[in-house]
Amino acid sequence: MIQYGKITEFRYTTDKAGKKLEVKVSVDERVTNWLPVKTQASSFLTIHTPVRINDQVIVFNPFGNNEDGFVDRNLTYKDIPLPDKADENTLVFIFEDETVFTHNTKTKKIDLKTPCDLTLEANILTIKAAHTKFIGGKISHDGIDISKTHNHPQNAGNHYGGGANTSAPNGL
Repeated sequence: MIQYGKITEFRYTTDKAGKKLEVKVSVDERVTNWLPVKTQASSFLTIHTPVRINDQVIVFNPFGNNEDGFVDRNLTYKDIPLPDKADENTLVFIFEDETVFTHNTKTKKIDLKTPCDLTLEANILTIKAAHTKFIGGKISHDGIDISKTHNHPQNAGNHYGGGANTSAPNGL
């Protein structure tokens, strides 16, 4: 049996198998017991998408019993339509804080727009581009604002360029 419903409660639990997300769903004026929520997962990638109260979902009950089964994620519908940028070439993630990530495989363009702070953390970070463009506020390196003409102090050892003035990168 397949039914549509809306989430009334959710919780995260942990058991022998690990952490899981469970929900109660209102289906035809009845509320299910706690049911597991299907998550995209494989040995390559696991994606967790949080749920919200009143999100529309599909309840799958293989044996027709509302107390057994599982829940599949949100659907696009009038309250949450398909994103405007969605098409056959574009992956789109839109978050509740207005962060938008898009990847268009036809134009080979990736965009990330966010009102949040952004942190990149890596063992080695390499940026390779034919052109770089910096727009916005200051750029700091080791506490020095390098978005303006700045001095490279020689504070220890064989420090090449120590004491030299340098212009801001790329015409900032």
